This record gives sequence, structure tokens and C-alpha cells, in this order.
Amino acid sequence: MSKKGCLAITVVVIIIILILAVCGVFCVLIGSSFAEYDWATSGSENYKVVYQGGDDTIAVIPVEGVISDTSDSSDLWGSSIASSQIISDNIDKAIEDSNVKAIILNVNSPGGDVYASDIIYNKIKEAQAQGVKVVTLMRGTAASGGYYIAAPSDKIVANAITITGSIGVRMDFQSLAGLYEKLGIESRTITNSEGEYKTGEGLFDNDPSGEEDKIMQDIVDEAYDRFIGIIAEGRKMKENDVVELADGRILTGKQAKEAGLVDILGGFDEAVAAAEQEAGITNATVVSYDEYDFWSMLMGYVSNVANPTAEVMKLIDPTPGAKLRYIYAE
Repeated sequence: MSKKGCLAITVVVIIIILILAVCGVFCVLIGSSFAEYDWATSGSENYKVVYQGGDDTIAVIPVEGVISDTSDSSDLWGSSIASSQIISDNIDKAIEDSNVKAIILNVNSPGGDVYASDIIYNKIKEAQAQGVKVVTLMRGTAASGGYYIAAPSDKIVANAITITGSIGVRMDFQSLAGLYEKLGIESRTITNSEGEYKTGEGLFDNDPSGEEDKIMQDIVDEAYDRFIGIIAEGRKMKENDVVELADGRILTGKQAKEAGLVDILGGFDEAVAAAEQEAGITNATVVSYDEYDFWSMLMGYVSNVANPTAEVMKLIDPTPGAKLRYIYAE
């Protein structure tokens, strides 16, 4: 065999070895990440017992990540999503279980979509109407939409250094005109003859008092007024007192308690005690409704390992259109 032939075979063998090595490392990483995954209970009905007590049950429902109207619990960039569909389904399960006397919303969320937050809010009100008590446990962050869903709770528990508040509404717009110009891309839009507000161009004309700006401002203010009303009702506060806190500022759990937005400073044990007290029960069995979405978890993990731009892409919202949000963003 010629030297060139030997060299070619050597190169191929080295490439195969490298591929096998990469696959081996990848399998080890995947295996270690999902070693604790409970394959036997990986269905939508899955829950785990946190504490075994009597027949009376407290259901812990996680609200982890940005609140969104989706059926997924994580995205392709590996970020957790507080799916309004999954959370609502879990609340329904709690309502349908006659042993469940209270729900603990285990919240770690900066908020999210106005619509999705309102879906969860309405489902919480439904649970309360069925006689199920609701306690919110605020963990690292429970801001904006995270507070919106907490407001109707019978009791709110937060850590002293929880980030909460950020009461307000934002609507985000993006214009790609500058980018298109740099890339030499020309864009033309034709709307119906009465569609002067269809393109949204008036939002980028350097006139913040224009008619199109007023239209959008009215929408944001309407969502804001609803936010204020929900807090006033849930916390039994005067709307004027809520407005004083609702300028978008963030608060620590300690500050929120002093302002009347939080009832108890503490953690999980305090939330369980509050739930038992509200429901009039003792020695309750505590179960956690864990939603295992293996494929979303796998794809999120793969993207983080294989895609070095994943962290950057998490900051970019590729979907078009205005976004009306109850969200705290740094």
C-alpha cells in the first residue's frame, strides 16, 4: 500500500476515534444529568411525596421560569418555562383530588406574558371557589407577573431577600429597519387603504405623542389598571396605596412585607404551616406535582452543550409582534 493510502486510512481511523470519544463524553454528560430522572413515573400524572402524613394533602405546584402560554416546560435554549397550560392542568388535578385541601404555588419567576399570567390567576380563583386554599411561596424571584399570580393567594410567604414587586406592564417593539439598511435589504409593506396603524411605523417616528403611541399606551394602561385592581382585591388594600408601590420598582421580601404585599417571611416549612392553618388541617401529606418533560429537558441540555451561543440566544425573542408583559427584566 502506498504512503498516501496509509495516511488516508490513518486519518479516517483518527476521525472515527474522535467521533466515538465525543459521543462517549456526550453520553456520560447526558447520563449524569438525567440520572435522577424517574422513568417509571414519567407521565403527566407524576408527583412525588415530600412528606407522608395523613389523608389531607397539600399539593405543591412549581412556577419556574418565564410565564408563557405554551405546553412546554423548557425551551430549546435550556431555559425553564412556567407554562400556563401545565400549571393550570396541575391546579385542575389538585381541585379534582378530594384529599387536596391546599395548594402551595412554588414560585421562582420574573413574570411573563400578560395573557398567560391571567390564565393562571383565573385558575387560582377557581381553586379557591372550590374550597381549596392557596399559599404562594416566593423563592429567589417572584416579580411582576410572578406577583400577579400570587396576589389572590390566601397567604404569601417570601424569603427576606426574595426579589418581588416590579408591579407594572411593558410592551416591547423591535424595528429591523436599521439592520436591513446595513445589509442592503429593501422592505415594502402594502396595507388596506384604511390601515395606517397596521405596520407600526408610527412607533419609530421619534414622536412619542403620536396617535399610534397613544393607542398602544391605552392598551398598556388597561393591563396596568387590571394589575392594580387584582392586587387591591387580593391584598385587601386601597388602590391608591397599591399605585404608590406600582411604579415598576423591585422590593425585597422584607420590604414587601412591610408594604403589605407579603404576609410571612420564611421558606418551605413556613409555607406548609400557613397552608395547614388556612385549610384547618394538621399533619398533612405534602406532594409535589413535578412535570417531567424529558424531551424538552434533553433538547435544552443538548443545545447548551453543543451550541456556544445558547446563552446569547436566550436574550433574543425571534417571534414578531408587540409583546404585552408583566415581567421584571434587568
